[in-house]
Amino acid sequence: MIMARAAASRTFTAREAAVLVDLEERVVRKEIEHEVFVPKESARLEFSAIVYLRLLREFTEARMVPTVERRTELFRAIERALRSRSVPDSLQLARHVVVDLADVVAEMRRTLDEFETWKARLESQPDILGGETVFPNSRLSVRRVGGRLERREAREAIREDYPYLTERDLDFAQLYVRAYPPRGRPREVPAR
Repeated sequence: MIMARAAASRTFTAREAAVLVDLEERVVRKEIEHEVFVPKESARLEFSAIVYLRLLREFTEARMVPTVERRTELFRAIERALRSRSVPDSLQLARHVVVDLADVVAEMRRTLDEFETWKARLESQPDILGGETVFPNSRLSVRRVGGRLERREAREAIREDYPYLTERDLDFAQLYVRAYPPRGRPREVPAR
């Protein structure tokens, strides 16, 4: 048995959840619409929803998506397991269907902890790029790097331009731009 930790107390938007588990946001919103789980305060999802969505991704990739009723049962079983004093290593869904819950919980906690630690290093000051989020001790926008990755630019080219960035910086910059799209109206581009 693995012990439940307080690290799972953070809540997430549907977009953050989708990005963190690598699902399309519409899939997360469909689960909410079907009331597989109901967001808590301010339409935010708890850690149990993240674990559920990570498992749903596995089912989707294996083309074995259960019915809405079964998905709801799965979510409730995960929620009960995560609320228990110690999280069980596995979760039996049916007679011959067992989910390795401990691995999924550990993976998602690790991903969330690493992403939050990485985000905490980022800087944002009004006098640097108008308050745009930048990498530490630089004027390099996280959105610039993440956007290049989203456009499928080669990681090697980006690392060549910015050798101080780590592979983790590249991975998380891409997650960052997906999870936190720019707010407000797009900038106007002058006509040529």
